[in-house]
Amino acid sequence: ELRNNFYNLPIDHRLKMAYDLAEGFAHLGTMKFIYADLNPKNFFVNEKDGQLCLIDYEGGAVNDNPETFGKPGEWLAPEIQEQLLRNNSPIIKVDLNTDTWAVAIGIHFMLFNFHPLFFLKIRGRKEMQDYFQKHKWPDIDKKNGNFRTELTGMYDWYIDKLNTQIPPELNKAFADTINRGYSNPNLRLSYRQWINAIKGLMLPPKILKFTADNSIIVDGIPVTLSWGVDKKTHTVLLDNGIGDVTSLSEIKVRPEKNTAYTLKAIGHFGEIVQTVDIKVFPTPQIQSLFIPAPQFTHRTQLSNLRIGKPDINISVNLDTTLLQS
Repeated sequence: ELRNNFYNLPIDHRLKMAYDLAEGFAHLGTMKFIYADLNPKNFFVNEKDGQLCLIDYEGGAVNDNPETFGKPGEWLAPEIQEQLLRNNSPIIKVDLNTDTWAVAIGIHFMLFNFHPLFFLKIRGRKEMQDYFQKHKWPDIDKKNGNFRTELTGMYDWYIDKLNTQIPPELNKAFADTINRGYSNPNLRLSYRQWINAIKGLMLPPKILKFTADNSIIVDGIPVTLSWGVDKKTHTVLLDNGIGDVTSLSEIKVRPEKNTAYTLKAIGHFGEIVQTVDIKVFPTPQIQSLFIPAPQFTHRTQLSNLRIGKPDINISVNLDTTLLQS
């Protein structure tokens, strides 16, 4: 359950822990301290705040010819794995490059709960030489005899996630360490290089837009506020008593006076705000309606008028001469 909770955290949250891991080892490097046995049980994480604390230093070494006890583990550098397989003694020789490989694998485990070369059946010296002669991580010909065909679906999912969710800068850091540093420890990324690669991704979120469909209104008219934020944002807040609007992209408001609405986007590496001003005019009111009455300048007394019957002549005059023969 703890592991599921961890991998359900946003990728930015886990990147912050990966930064803490690289920074912790960079500090150990200034003291020439070789940790030698990094594994998932050797640090505490604060899931809420995205913090990581390295623990258990008793297996480390600080001297000119460092040796320590070792045991097999997925995070161990290839040269350490080979020593454990070749020697009967658990005593192994370590150096600073031993830890640079383990840190790279540890950072990968912050993103995925498996080794970056999980798709290979055997990771012995001969098999790895053959792989790197033909391929560059994370690619492989699925017809290769060393490919784990039962994990084809998982491999396809992994390639898709690397290409769509993992920043290109981080992909390049993994590729450089695995492809060049597997057999040549001196070519592995240093702690400082990992810090710089991750720090470049630890950016505050962006507000892509924050607009109002009307910036000047009459009191009582609704206004639609709309916004967009980038993937680095985990929480979106709107002031003036509105609150959390993370799941929304627009909202209707009815300001009664001039109002400034401030949108805040919060990410794991900072926050940013943007403001939209709405100017409100009062609703016009008609105080009175005056209709002037017509004024008559001539008056007539109707009582003096006489209305008589009309004189209508209905007689017909015929010309009798037309009737004479």
